[in-house]
Amino acid sequence: MNTSLPAQLPIFTRISLVLSLSLLGFLPSCVGLFKAQNNEQKLATQDSQTRTVASSSTQGGIATKFSFAYKSLDLGDYVRVYLELDIQRLSLVPNADILTQEFEFRYGLLADYQSQEYLTTGQILPTADNIQKKGGLFYLYFNLPKMSQITSSAILLLEVTDKKTGQRVLQDIPLTFVASKLRDSFAPFNKKGDLPHFSNYFQVNDTIRIRDIKGSPKELLVKYFNDDFPVAATPMALAGGAISKAFNFSPDSTFIIISNNPVALNKSGTYWIVENEADFSGLTLRVYDQKFPKYSFIPDLIEPLIYITTQEELQNLKVVKDTASIESLKIALDKFWLRLSENDKEKARNTIKDYYSRVKLANMYFSTFKEGWKTDMGMIFVIFGSPDKVRRFQDKEVWTYTQLSEFSEINFTFVRKNSQFSDRDFELIRYAEYETIWYEAIEAWREGRGLK
Repeated sequence: MNTSLPAQLPIFTRISLVLSLSLLGFLPSCVGLFKAQNNEQKLATQDSQTRTVASSSTQGGIATKFSFAYKSLDLGDYVRVYLELDIQRLSLVPNADILTQEFEFRYGLLADYQSQEYLTTGQILPTADNIQKKGGLFYLYFNLPKMSQITSSAILLLEVTDKKTGQRVLQDIPLTFVASKLRDSFAPFNKKGDLPHFSNYFQVNDTIRIRDIKGSPKELLVKYFNDDFPVAATPMALAGGAISKAFNFSPDSTFIIISNNPVALNKSGTYWIVENEADFSGLTLRVYDQKFPKYSFIPDLIEPLIYITTQEELQNLKVVKDTASIESLKIALDKFWLRLSENDKEKARNTIKDYYSRVKLANMYFSTFKEGWKTDMGMIFVIFGSPDKVRRFQDKEVWTYTQLSEFSEINFTFVRKNSQFSDRDFELIRYAEYETIWYEAIEAWREGRGLK
C-alpha cells in the first residue's frame, strides 16, 4: 500500500514531546506583582497531555498552529480513534469538508515501541460521515480492524500532513485491543453525547455522558472522593515515590448512574466509576472548581511553590494564607519574589510568569487523578522544562535533557504503575545522584533564571 511512512523504524522510536510554552495571563498590576483575584480574566480551557503541537519546518508553505488530541475506545472487532484538530488557518472556515481537500492522514501500526516493522499501514479518508466542525475545531473518527496477531495492545503512529503548507505531525497513540477495563470501552462524552471529552479534567457544573460507542445502557457505581493527594517527592528522595497514597479509604459518597444519560458534576473532587464494588480498575474523572489548569486565585499560588522554597518560607506563606486577608497574602507573595530577585521588579515578574506558566502546562499535560504539577512528570517539567528528547517504551518513558549546567546529558526515567485510576500513572525512578542537578535548578529559579 502506498504510504509516506517508512517501511522500517529505528530500534527505538524517538518521538519529540513538543509543548506550547505560551505564558499564563499573569500580568502584574503596576503597584504589585500579582493582581487581586477579582481582576483575573476567564481562562479558555486547553487540552490534555495527549495534545501534540506541530513545530517542524515545512516543505514549501508557511507554518501555522496545528495540533490535535486523541481518544481511543473499544468497538468489538474494531478500535475507534477520535481526533480533535486545532488548525489555525482553518479556524474560521465553516465547513468540515475542507479537511478532506487539504489534509492527508496516514498511519502505521506497530506491535510495540521496539518494533522495527509495521504490522500494517494505511490511509484514513475523512468523509461527511466521520468529520464535523464545532467552533474553531475539527473532529474526525476512524475505525481500525483488530488483527489476530495482536493479542493485547499496539502502537498507532499517525501522520497528519497539511498539503497546502507541507506541515506534518507524527503522533504515537497506544491502542488496547483487548478491553479488560471499563475505561477501555467507556469514556466521558459531551452533554450531547456525540463527542468524547478530550481533556483529562473537568469543571464544576459540567454535564457529561458516560457511554460506550454503541450507547449501551449500563448501571455504574460512582464513588466520590473529596481528596487531596500529596506532592511528588524530589528526584533523589529514595525513600518514597511520587504517589504513596493509595485509594483504599472510604468514599465521601456513592451513587448509581445509568450510562448514556446526562450526569452533572456538581462538586470538585475525584469521581471514580466502576461496574461493581469488586472492580480494581475504573474510569476516573477529576473535577476542579477553579479556573484550572491556570491558578487565578492568590491562595492557590502557594502550594506549587513547594519545589523552590525552603520549608520555613513555605510555612510562613501558609500561615498568612490561613490567618490573614487576601490582600495580606498578596503582599507576602510580592515580598517573597522581590526578595529572591533582589528587589528587581522586572526580574520578579518574568520569573513569576515563567514559573506559573509551567505549572499551568503541567496541569494540562500530566493531570490524572491529581493535579499535573503534583505528579512526577509534572514536577520535572516545572523545574527543567520540556525535555530535548523523549523515548517511549511499552511501560516507561525516558526524558533526556542536554546542556544542563556542566552536565552534557541528564535522563529521567518514568515507569508506568498499575493504577486503578489511570493508564498514565508514571513514577520517576529516583537516584541520589540527581541531588546536584536538582539543587542547581532550584537555585536558578530562586535567582530568576529558570532553566530552559
